Amino acid sequence: MNRWMMVAALLAFTIPAEASAFVLTLSGGVKGGVSGAAVRGVPEGDTFDYNGVQRSIPQGPELYPLFGVGAGVGGFIEVRAIDIIGLEFGLFQSWDNGNGWEDKNDANGRTIGRVTQEQRTRALHIPIMVKASVPGLIRPTFGLGLELVHQQKSTLTYRADVFDTTDLNTRYSIVPSKYALFAFSFGLEIDLGQIRIPIELRGGYNTGFNKALSERAVATGDPNRLPNFEYDGRYEGHFGIFTGVIYQFDLPL
Repeated sequence: MNRWMMVAALLAFTIPAEASAFVLTLSGGVKGGVSGAAVRGVPEGDTFDYNGVQRSIPQGPELYPLFGVGAGVGGFIEVRAIDIIGLEFGLFQSWDNGNGWEDKNDANGRTIGRVTQEQRTRALHIPIMVKASVPGLIRPTFGLGLELVHQQKSTLTYRADVFDTTDLNTRYSIVPSKYALFAFSFGLEIDLGQIRIPIELRGGYNTGFNKALSERAVATGDPNRLPNFEYDGRYEGHFGIFTGVIYQFDLPL
């Protein structure tokens, strides 16, 4: 046996087999937690197309900034290479709430009441994210990717203590929307071997969002009367904090 064969034999003896193999791990699990959504209001005086004519509402349309907290839950799978870099696919159901309000003033500028706007949405979320993880008992994780949102149902209602909001609830309606988020995450995983417990902060920004009225609502109706607005129910941003359980399967190559 020459000296090179002896070196090779020595390395094979001293390096563990698992360290010399490229290893993929397949994980699956469920996550759930608190989710939130937000969207900016339409600027006052913004113009819109109404039967081929550009018009504006000087006091601004009744589409206010919205913010609210709801819930989300779903499942996912993740393929991870050498226990560091992975790709995660998920399917989540969310119940999103957006609440906003506007104070109404009289001719002298005195506040005479407040109108509240409420959006309630049920949606499916499909995140596709590249994840990085630092091995250890407490594993920091980072993720970037795309999240597809498909709203299944959305409602918009107005209420007020001193106003009759029947006209608003008649003239303003909402339709479910489909859009994509630039998604990111940061979290920790408690590594218990085959089982991991994640604690994760997630966020996403709607890259196609435009706050302009002409981009968010369609005006219809009699040109000689106030228009009816069919509002696109997309949110500008989503966020949440989730936890759950992950089970890991080792797939050595």
